[in-house]
Amino acid sequence: MDCFRIASRTFGTALVLGAVHVGAPPSAAAAGADFVPGETQVSTRIDLFDNEFNQSRNKYTWVDALGNLWVSNVDPKTGDFKPASGKGVLVDPDAENSGDLKLIGNGPEWLPAAGPNRIVYTKFVAGKPHTLDNARLAMATQDSQTGKWSYGFLDNLPRYRVYASTDPGDPKPRISYLDPAGNAYWRYVDVPSSESIVPWMAGSRTLAMRFASGEYAAVFLSDISGVTQVVRLWLDTQRLEQLTFDDNHDKTTSPFIWKAPEFGNDDVMVTTAEQATEVRVYRQLDKSNPAWSVVFRAAGPVPGSKFSSVEPFVFNGKSYVFMSAVVPPNNFASTIYVMNIDAASPMIRQVSPDAPVRTRTDPEVYVTSTGPQIYYYRADRTTTPPCPCYDGMFRADTGLR
Repeated sequence: MDCFRIASRTFGTALVLGAVHVGAPPSAAAAGADFVPGETQVSTRIDLFDNEFNQSRNKYTWVDALGNLWVSNVDPKTGDFKPASGKGVLVDPDAENSGDLKLIGNGPEWLPAAGPNRIVYTKFVAGKPHTLDNARLAMATQDSQTGKWSYGFLDNLPRYRVYASTDPGDPKPRISYLDPAGNAYWRYVDVPSSESIVPWMAGSRTLAMRFASGEYAAVFLSDISGVTQVVRLWLDTQRLEQLTFDDNHDKTTSPFIWKAPEFGNDDVMVTTAEQATEVRVYRQLDKSNPAWSVVFRAAGPVPGSKFSSVEPFVFNGKSYVFMSAVVPPNNFASTIYVMNIDAASPMIRQVSPDAPVRTRTDPEVYVTSTGPQIYYYRADRTTTPPCPCYDGMFRADTGLR
């Protein structure tokens, strides 16, 4: 099993707290020495990827290669897909398709608001080519009495790549998205007139603005004086806060902010840095100082390792972060990891196996009755020439209980 290097050098205004020295192996608890990585196939469909879970309702949504938008069930005990084909309930027969994800960058998302089930996604003007100029925001709503789904465009503006807020029961759910020029916007989904362009984020085609948990704010990356920094936007006032002031340590992964139970439910933030070769967790230690400090950071198991799809979750009163990683000699994302954010007692665990050598991407978490599982898409890129030969959807047990 790979071991991580826990970094501890000082840089800019930030200092790693309680970490061991660069290059030293983590403790047995950190490396998860008694844990054996494994994986279980949950679907053989080669177009079932970038699915989104609804944890509270034990469901997930996805789009297939034909543009069908589906909702299906997850077994809360086993984590298996019911049915394995993913074809539970057909919601919209003419949504974005799985091939469109290369163009628009994101699939359907649950809108975790009070009331009936709702899904936001990208849909194209009927009869038109699937281009960004023909992309529109759409929403599907399930009738709470009959269970039937209806769907339609949110408006007639060229918009795509929608992300939703995550607070369960939110009375004012929000979405963020892009236009064909790459400009970023947000709005309250039920108030079209609330659409606002996101300052300091112009021309962003590859990054996303993510909504903070438990507050009407969002966080994103911005180029400030030639260095990529993290910025928080307070939605109701449009006030911007620069959270990081690192010196030439470029960040490349969209940041997330959440309430961390182990830090008294203070805001913490995770992103990557050093061209995605480090995962960093930040916290504002001094409320009078706008610069947040690094309280945990980890480098890859070998030099040249890079991280992607880095996202946090909270389980049993503790924060964790999952991610996929490129680990040399592989030149593609082949490994799934889970870590805590406790620098005094780090736990950094490889949860997917080394064999067979496969691409493992787009990880998502779903918590079963026996603990969190990480779901991901697997493909064979070791052939010459590369296929890729798609294997379908898999899950790996995190070992967290």
